[in-house]
Amino acid sequence: MTDLRASACGKLILIGEHAVVYGYPAIAFSLPQLSLEICVDGTAHDEQWKTNVPFTPEEQHKLDTALELCLKLFGMKSFRPPVFRIHSLLPFGSGLGGSAAFCVALIRLCAKIFGTELTLETTQHYAYHLESIFHRAPSGIDTKAILSQTPIFFKKNEPCLSLKPLSDCWIVLIRTLESTATSLMIDKLKRHLEANPEEYQHLDHLGTLTKDTARALETQDLERVGDCLTQAHTHLKKLRLSTTALDRAVEALLNNGALGAKLTGGGGGGVAFGLFAQAPDISLFDKFGRVFLLNFSKKSYTNPEG
Repeated sequence: MTDLRASACGKLILIGEHAVVYGYPAIAFSLPQLSLEICVDGTAHDEQWKTNVPFTPEEQHKLDTALELCLKLFGMKSFRPPVFRIHSLLPFGSGLGGSAAFCVALIRLCAKIFGTELTLETTQHYAYHLESIFHRAPSGIDTKAILSQTPIFFKKNEPCLSLKPLSDCWIVLIRTLESTATSLMIDKLKRHLEANPEEYQHLDHLGTLTKDTARALETQDLERVGDCLTQAHTHLKKLRLSTTALDRAVEALLNNGALGAKLTGGGGGGVAFGLFAQAPDISLFDKFGRVFLLNFSKKSYTNPEG
């Protein structure tokens, strides 16, 4: 059992975050370059988890709760789990799918421990249940994007559509030094819309931009994709989901060659990203936070264990 391990990658919501909660579409894809691995640790230890990433006591409790639910889903209520070790390249709490990656990896590992073959549908179903521990009522876009081999056009309660992959481009991710839980940002937007119903117009615009982005991806019109991304950030900003740090990161990306840039995920901090036709000098962005440079081609979507 000491050699058992499983992994899952992160995800990026290209466009449509928050609007997707209200029934509008969103586009997302997996980030195989940023992954999380869980393995069985044979070392005796009082704690359930060993990890290279810091977790708050609240997050630690959620990991324990997710494990308990996962064991129940596998019908192992009385099973005493071993110690697990987590190694993650994903920055948690940044809107890049860290919690969903954890859920998928844990499910895959438990399936190996119990010798169970899982279908894609079962993995998605189990992961949705586990992710609800982290996000209460997740839309499901994170786990579906993580488990998909192509970008997906996602709309709640409708089948996902596969889109053409981004190719011959680069994405720069800037993780700012601030973050807010996605659930808190969803609640914040809900209160804002209730007090200002005219602001729903921004969700309408985000829905239209998402459809425009899907069409641009089909023709690989990266300039049009970039323009849609920048417009989307403007609407997210007007919905009070951005921050000064995110706005400065977006501005820096645009001023240094990005075809488009925006925040991604819940907002309130976290990550901004820019789309580039050529590899930029990422040292230009160091002062805005932790920087990741990802190259995309048609081979970029080979998921870990996917």
